[in-house]
Amino acid sequence: MGNEAGEVSFNANKGSQTNSVLPISDEAEVYWGKKLFELQEKIVVKANTVDKYAAEKGIKKIDILKIDTQGFEYEVLLGAAQTLRSGSTMLVYCEVILASTYKG
Repeated sequence: MGNEAGEVSFNANKGSQTNSVLPISDEAEVYWGKKLFELQEKIVVKANTVDKYAAEKGIKKIDILKIDTQGFEYEVLLGAAQTLRSGSTMLVYCEVILASTYKG
């Protein structure tokens, strides 16, 4: 998910829990070590928005919108703007890392 539908370049790292659309920040290894963030490959993946997905699937209400997108949460929220404005989402749950981990 993101702020627009289409294709994005996705960074597949040695530690899969660190995979992200965003590149790794220069300070990441200070907090997490270098091994996890070793880039294995860049792949092109399809992206969508929450708004577009909800419209396509006829989803009228979301009880919990969980966002854990490794630094890309803001873009996901932008792509959910209509859904969030409508008041049909009861709870937004985001996992956020405050240490410098990803660029942007």
